[in-house]
Amino acid sequence: AFRHGEYVNKPLVITSGFHLPRAMEIFAREGIEATPYVADYQMSDELVFSIFNFLPNNGSLNTSCMAIREYLGILALKLKMQ
Repeated sequence: AFRHGEYVNKPLVITSGFHLPRAMEIFAREGIEATPYVADYQMSDELVFSIFNFLPNNGSLNTSCMAIREYLGILALKLKMQ
């Protein structure tokens, strides 16, 4: 049982699924073993084939930008730039 004043040995990292890999990398870099917990998922609607699926849209562009930003953040961590 947890008693007041005890140190937490394994913190819980709660964040978006997009951010979780980078967040866990930061904890690992600091030597902290953490438990990941996803607070949300990026999900799409039911897959329906349409010619419009091949046209650019702002939602897809936003998702791509978020992913690129996260991958660059992970790369920066690996290169010790962050």
